[in-house]
Formats: sequence, structure tokens, C-alpha cells
Amino acid sequence: MTVTITWATFIAFCAGIITISGAIAVIIKAINAVREPKISQDKKINEISEMLEKHTEYLDNDNKRFQNNERRLLTLESQAERFQSFIMEDTKRSETTSGSIRILLNCISAMMLRELKGEDDNNKLQQEYNKLMAFLTDNKTN
Repeated sequence: MTVTITWATFIAFCAGIITISGAIAVIIKAINAVREPKISQDKKINEISEMLEKHTEYLDNDNKRFQNNERRLLTLESQAERFQSFIMEDTKRSETTSGSIRILLNCISAMMLRELKGEDDNNKLQQEYNKLMAFLTDNKTN
């Protein structure tokens, strides 16, 4: 073997190594090109996951507020029902009171009319007395 053949073999060997390294570089670039979308997708997925966690927290807070407001509303409704019953009782009492006042005024007016006219007719006075007694006996039982 001569020097020329040795050099040719050496250059061929170097050319083979360069060709193989070039092929490896192309393969690495292809792998990186394929992996590039995955990296950006992973980044977007992480951002979306963080956003989802925040919105889940917001929804949980809103749900707690809604439940709290619902409890308050139920409390207010029960208080309104209680006050409504108080109002109904007061209305019944005022109707009873106004009825009793009306009967008492009729009795007083009958007595005043008797005194003013000086009549001995006790029919009107007896009628008003009967109404008053009926009213008083009815309200004692209630």
C-alpha cells in the first residue's frame, strides 16, 4: 500500500464519518421538529390547567356565596311568615277592639239619648245592653 491509497482510505473514512454525523444531525433536527409542537402544546395545556383551577376556585367561592345567600333568604322568609302571623293577630284584635268600641258607643249614645229626651222607654237601652252582654260573653270564651 502506498501513501495515496492510505490517504484515500483516510479521506474516505473521514467522509463516511462526516456523512454519518450529517445524517445524525438531520435525524436530531427532525426529532426536535416533531417534539417542538409537543412542547408548545404542553405549555398551553399547563396554562389552561392553571386557568381551570382558578375558575374552579371562583365557582366554589360563588357556590358558597349562593348557599349563604340561600340560607339568609330562608331565614328572611321565615321571619316574614312570623311577622305576617303577628299582623293577622293584630288585625283580629283591632277588629275586635273596634267592634267593642262601637258597642260601647251605642250604649253610651242610648243612655245619653234617654237622659236628653227624658223618656222612660227602656227598649233601646235594653237592646244595647243585650248587645254589650252578648259581645262580652262571646269574647270571654275566645
